[in-house]
Amino acid sequence: MLVDLPKDWRFVPSSVECWKGWATAAPEGPDLGDGVYLFQYKAGTGWRYHSQGSGYHCEDLGIKEAAPFCQYP
Repeated sequence: MLVDLPKDWRFVPSSVECWKGWATAAPEGPDLGDGVYLFQYKAGTGWRYHSQGSGYHCEDLGIKEAAPFCQYP
């Protein structure tokens, strides 16, 4: 399992978006905020949970170009 979700939450399959070794997924459930879960793929270890939030700084993630999940350069 990549990440434990709170009780009665699930990922919305249609919300999953992939980009160059990164993926986001929006949860669905009670008491929900506006954030998404961020995952990163690395050869040898596969997909791993990175973090969750409503906005990411590409530079903080080591990304040097605009990514669909980065609201800030």
